[in-house]
Amino acid sequence: MFLSITFILFLFTLSLLAKLRANGLVYGLDFGLFHPDGSLYTFRTLTWLGYTQDEAGIKVSEWYANYAVKANQIDPQSLHFEISPHWEIYQLRLLYPALSMPFVFLMGIPGMLVIPSLSMLTLLISTFFIARSLGSPSLGIFFAAFFSFSLTISRWMYINTADSLLVALTCLAVLIIMRDRLTTMLFLCLIFLVILASLTRFSLFIWIAVGLFLVIKKHYAKAIIMIVVAFVSFLPHLLVDYAPAVLASQSQLSLPEKVLQFPYSLIRVGFYEVAQLAVLDRFLLGFILIAILFAAYNYISDSSRLFFVVLASLWLTGAINGVIGVNFRYQLPILPFAVWVLVEHRDRLSQAFSKSRLPKLR
Repeated sequence: MFLSITFILFLFTLSLLAKLRANGLVYGLDFGLFHPDGSLYTFRTLTWLGYTQDEAGIKVSEWYANYAVKANQIDPQSLHFEISPHWEIYQLRLLYPALSMPFVFLMGIPGMLVIPSLSMLTLLISTFFIARSLGSPSLGIFFAAFFSFSLTISRWMYINTADSLLVALTCLAVLIIMRDRLTTMLFLCLIFLVILASLTRFSLFIWIAVGLFLVIKKHYAKAIIMIVVAFVSFLPHLLVDYAPAVLASQSQLSLPEKVLQFPYSLIRVGFYEVAQLAVLDRFLLGFILIAILFAAYNYISDSSRLFFVVLASLWLTGAINGVIGVNFRYQLPILPFAVWVLVEHRDRLSQAFSKSRLPKLR
C-alpha cells in the first residue's frame, strides 16, 4: 500500500504542477485558478485574519487584476458585506474560508488554493481506498490516474471555490457508507460530514438521497436522523433571500414563473452538461455513461441504488441553479459513487477492456 499511496502522491503532484503551469482561457472558457465567486471567499478569509473591509477589498481587487482570467476587474467596495447582494447566500458558506485562514496567513491570497488542492488529493486517495476495500487496488490507482489528468476535474478541483471541498467531504462519506456495518460511531461521523458539507455549499439533496438509500436498506432510524439533520442544517438558508440562487440565470422572473420554468431547466441543464462533456472531456463522459450502464444492469446492488439517487439529487441541484455550460461543476460529487459502482462491476469492466485489446483491470 505504501507504494500505491506514493504513486498517487506522484500523480497528484504532476496534476497540480500541470494546473499551475497551464491555466487560463481555453476555447474562451475560464480554466484559471481564481474565479469570481472565489473573490468572496478570499475577502471573508482576509477579514477574519484582521484586515478591514477596505483593506481586504483592495487586496482582492489588485490580485484579481493581475491573476484572474475573467471578471478580473473588481470594485473593492463591491465586496463589502453590506453592499454585495451575494453575501445573502455566501455568508452561510463558512467552512472553506475558515480552513483557508492559516494558509492565507502564511502564503497570502495563493493560500486559498491549498484546501482545494488537498481536496483533490482526498479524491485521489479515497478513490484508491474505495477500490482497495472491494479487493481491486490496481483499479483504484487506474481511476486515480484518470481523475488526475481529466481536464474537467482539474478545472474545478484546483480553483479558489468551495466545490472541491464538497467533493472531498462526499468522498469521505462514501468510505463510511460502503462499510459492511454502519456502527453508531461511523454514523456519527457521517452526520458530522453532513453538517460540514452544509457549511460548505448547498448540498441538501445529496444527504436526502443518502437518507433515502438508508430507507431502502431498512435503517429507518438512521435515515430519519440523516434527513432531519440535513434539513436542520439547511434551515439557516430559509432566513436569507435565497430566491436569486434559484434559476440564477433568469433572475428577472418572479418565483412562480421560476417554478413553471423548472421542468425546462431540468431538461436544459441535463442536455448542456452532456453536450459540453462530449466536446471538452469525452473520457469523463464515457466514465459516467459506463457507470450508469453498469448501475442499471445491477440496479438492486447498494452501489447502484445510491449512485442513482445521488445522481438525481445532483441533477436537481444543477437544475435549481439553472446556470448552463458549467462543465459538470455541480455534478463532481458523483465521482466517488461512480467509482464504487465500477469497481463492483470490475469483471464486466475487465471484459470490456479485453475486447478493446487493453490490459485487464483487476
